[in-house]
Formats: sequence, C-alpha cells, structure tokens
Amino acid sequence: MVGQSFGAVLHQLTEEQRLKQVRKRPKEDPGGKVKTDAEVIDASNVRRRPIRRFGARRSAKDIPVDDAKMRTFIADMYAAMSLLRLLRYEIASALSLSSAEYSVLLAVRYLERSSDMTLRAVADHLHVAAAYVTAEVARLEDKGLLTKKPDPLDRRAVAVELTAASRELLSRLGPMLRDINDPLLAGISWRELDTVHRFFRGIISHGYDAIRVARSFGALDRPVAAIGRGASAGRRGNKQPTL
Repeated sequence: MVGQSFGAVLHQLTEEQRLKQVRKRPKEDPGGKVKTDAEVIDASNVRRRPIRRFGARRSAKDIPVDDAKMRTFIADMYAAMSLLRLLRYEIASALSLSSAEYSVLLAVRYLERSSDMTLRAVADHLHVAAAYVTAEVARLEDKGLLTKKPDPLDRRAVAVELTAASRELLSRLGPMLRDINDPLLAGISWRELDTVHRFFRGIISHGYDAIRVARSFGALDRPVAAIGRGASAGRRGNKQPTL
C-alpha cells in the first residue's frame, strides 16, 4: 500500500470487505445464483408471484360451477342427505313413529333445556312452518306422547310437553343412537363436525335466496301459458318444507 493515496487505500479495503461478504453468501439462493461480484442480487428480497389456488380463505361462491371437486362435493352431499333421511326413517320405525313425529318428539326433548316448548319454538328449531308442527303434535297427542297446554309466559301461545309414555320411549332411544353413531361418525372429529354444522347453517340462512334465483330462471324457459300456472304453484311452494 506504500505510495498509494489515503483514498485509494480506503477504496481497496472497502472492496476487499465487500468481496468477503459476497463469499459468505450461499452459492444458490431461492431466487437464483449470484452471477457477478459487481452486482449481487439478494434473493431474499425477490418477490415471487403467488400461485392461485382454492385456499381456505377463498369464498366458495367464487369456485367455478364446473370445478371437478365442487361437482363431487355436491354429489356426495346429496348422497349423504338421502342416507340420513333413510336412517331417520329406520330409527323412527323402530319406535313405531313416522319420521316427522320422531323429529318433533326429539325437538321437544331438546327444548326442555331452555323451558321454551311452544309450537313456534319447535318449528323454529326444525326450520319448518308452524302449521306442520301443529299437525304432527296432534298426532303425537293422539298417541299419548305429547300434551298441550297454555304457555305460562305467553297465554296466547300453546306449549307442549312430554308424557310419561314418551319419556319411556326416549329412554330406549339413547342406547340405540350410541350404537348407530359408532359406524356413522367413525373417523370424524369434533372439529370436522363443527365445520359441517357451520356449513349447513349457512345453507339454511341463504338457501331461500338461491331458490328464488332458480325460480326466476325457470319462468324464463316456460311458455307464457305455463308461467301463470307456475306462478300460483310457486306461491304455494313458498311455504317451508315439511319435516
């Protein structure tokens, strides 16, 4: 360094320090190799374009209608619903009840916890019209499984309660359901069950909006004469589904 100016010496020391730092870096980075000593690319600062996938945060409504996974999901969901309806029929038959009577009886037992066993509360729990519940309660009353009385909190409302006969019947149901749930829920975690429940709650909340959209398309495809008949049928179809 003898004979060199102070500035030249400082430049040389700075250059040697920079080259040492370059050598310490890995030969291969996720963003590419270091090509030259003069220009060093810090691969950690290179942003890659994100890959578009159907992630957990993406709304299900944005999935294409012809997506293979979506179509398989819909097919499996309808198959599961059919199996559950058949299973409910078999359980009800074992108790000498119809599926609707079985559903109402279970709803009343569940609502006992909140002491709200009015016909309206039962209908809301089952997501059906109160008129359907009234008809099924009448049948269960004829069988001696339910009794009706004025609601103590609202004298205008009608409350229902279980009888000794229905309590004896439901006491036999517990062991049956445990045996049935063993194969039905095998391999399903509580978290998965909670996720499915939230999914169905969403379908219940927005299902009638989807039905209205579907009906609007149907009216466009029918002849004019058929639209009038369909409109009256549509008004009748606005009632909530049966049990």
